[in-house]
Amino acid sequence: MTLANSIEFPRELFFVQAAKRHPAVTLALLFAAGAVLVVGPRNQEMVRLATLAGAAVSAVIIDVVFLRWPLPSRPFPVRNPGTETLVVAILYLVAGASLLQRYEGSGSPSRILGIVSLISIFPIALAGFLLIRGYRLGDFGIRWRGFRPVLPIMIGYGTLMALVIPLTVSWRQGYQEMGSVWKWIEYGVFVAALPEEFLRMVWQTRLGAWLHNRAVGWFLAALMWSALHGPLNGQGHTLAETLFLVGRLIPVGLLWGYLTFRSQSILPSVLLHATRFVWGG
Repeated sequence: MTLANSIEFPRELFFVQAAKRHPAVTLALLFAAGAVLVVGPRNQEMVRLATLAGAAVSAVIIDVVFLRWPLPSRPFPVRNPGTETLVVAILYLVAGASLLQRYEGSGSPSRILGIVSLISIFPIALAGFLLIRGYRLGDFGIRWRGFRPVLPIMIGYGTLMALVIPLTVSWRQGYQEMGSVWKWIEYGVFVAALPEEFLRMVWQTRLGAWLHNRAVGWFLAALMWSALHGPLNGQGHTLAETLFLVGRLIPVGLLWGYLTFRSQSILPSVLLHATRFVWGG
């Protein structure tokens, strides 16, 4: 049986259909893409183009893969969108305030603020809150499914990035950051990828349910996640340079959020996130 006979291909890919249903989000995406292209060092135009192209190609890969190997629907449950969105917003503001304090050089936070910001940045408090409300680990996105697009994304995105930045540069930087495999597992997976993808999933699902628009929730979650990196990456940079450092994260944040949405699991995005220095993300 041929692929054409076994699957009825739609006239448009899923993300194209979604773009037509959500013109406001589509315009916001175009504006964000334009901002990424305009703001930033003049010698990195090709890097910015490769980043945007990599995200777009990856979205096509995700759609094609899940069209060929569809998954049973298993949406993320959201029981009280308003209350849960409010809790996420409070924790986000606490984490952002702590990071901003460090960025402005106003000294180390107090011990109490340090503990509160720690459980806010690393979503200990959020996970505890959801567990108390009766959610299970599977509801957190810990689901062994949706990994098929990961390798094609690494190849497609990595190829585009390798045209402008040799992958050996990314590997060298990644090795210098991590130092060892154990450090990569500790930091790359458990400190960065797993908590951040869990947070993004909670943001985009709760915002989407509260606003009755999953596309808006997805877009806002990527913006919030990117903005949280401003104080971390902005030290020693001007405001324009900090905005560029934040803006360049938006496309890959949208990509990881889209993969989570389509796979209905955070683990494929965790894998991509944790190995980003390998494939140039």
